[in-house]
Amino acid sequence: SQELVSLEAVAVHNVQADCWVALRCKVYDMTPFIPLHTADKYASAGNGAIEKLCGSDATAGFEAVHPISYIDVSISMGAVSQGSLAGCGSAASNTQTTQTTQATQTTQAPTSTAAPATTLPPDLVPVNATLWYDLRFPNLVASSQDLTSVQTETSLSVAIAHTMAQQGLSNVRCLVTSLTPGSIQARVGLFMTDVGQLENARQFGKNHFTKVSWLNDSPTVQGTPTLDVGYATSSAASTSGTAGAGVSFPVYTIGQVRDHNSNVDCWMAIHGKVYSFMGAGGSHPAGNFLSLGLCGVDASATFDLHHPLSYLGISALKKIGGAQLGTLSSASAEDAGRAYPRPSPVQVLPNIQVTLSGGSTDFLQKHNLGRDCWMALHGDVYDATSMLGQHDGGRANVEAL
Repeated sequence: SQELVSLEAVAVHNVQADCWVALRCKVYDMTPFIPLHTADKYASAGNGAIEKLCGSDATAGFEAVHPISYIDVSISMGAVSQGSLAGCGSAASNTQTTQTTQATQTTQAPTSTAAPATTLPPDLVPVNATLWYDLRFPNLVASSQDLTSVQTETSLSVAIAHTMAQQGLSNVRCLVTSLTPGSIQARVGLFMTDVGQLENARQFGKNHFTKVSWLNDSPTVQGTPTLDVGYATSSAASTSGTAGAGVSFPVYTIGQVRDHNSNVDCWMAIHGKVYSFMGAGGSHPAGNFLSLGLCGVDASATFDLHHPLSYLGISALKKIGGAQLGTLSSASAEDAGRAYPRPSPVQVLPNIQVTLSGGSTDFLQKHNLGRDCWMALHGDVYDATSMLGQHDGGRANVEAL
């Protein structure tokens, strides 16, 4: 376990040359990182963003402008973890418990018509996942096969299971449905009770379906796969005996998220959780996530500008082919579920008309590409195109704004 550091001990390190801060119940020495941080590198002495926060709990200030994954970015650029902040989170936890108890007592009444007590939403955990693929067997003639036979579907399932075993993919079951005539097609699901197997299953679907041999033919994958994740409350999962590896989400680094940045395989991090959007959210009303620069990035800030947190609900995500795959490494400590102070995001209207210094007018919405990127900050309009590649948090995070 990490060393506990008191806030008093943090307060001793309160100058630029010796700067410690607390972030989300962890303590970091930011001294090596300060010269590389954009808001300190170009600031005058005493006015750097981190410099002003040295020796304090900087969580609120940090989260007002950065997604959680920037903690990983800071560490990769020199910040050093010093331990956990002593007593952090306990007060908030106790307050929440007290408030919940009081709310329950207040809403109770002796009659059966009393309003039910307000309860917190259940803590959902993943208990299974299925990756669905549409396969086509181009060389088979449907008339030569009895597609209504259970044995036919079973034989295809066995053939795929055999190939999975050859590739070392275990604890994943093959489901075959909708075997249809014509150039024979089938809907095939890779079902697992351990969500941690998703990446291995995805790699199999991407690289090894063509190695399946069935009735002297091999399939091709049609379109993009879809993902279904089954959830249950923590207590229900434990009662049903599924409280094994499948009950907790896998932990991913922001670097692993960045590796999934294509139309077929689009991941993004939002508020410490990692989501997968098969087909890059092609049904998303505002457009494909890849074209919006949101695949492979921490999209927390962009999400907050346009959506309430309810849009991360299971049903809302499913409508656009999304599901939670895991948690982000910087948010995966035991304190990740606690509530932290977070200012409300500034609501930006990207199509507002602005008056330029020369007297002409323009719309911000016209300048929304990486090669032509404008943004408004506190009433002023900036052309940010030239600084996209210089931002220490990554080009994609700025380009998305």
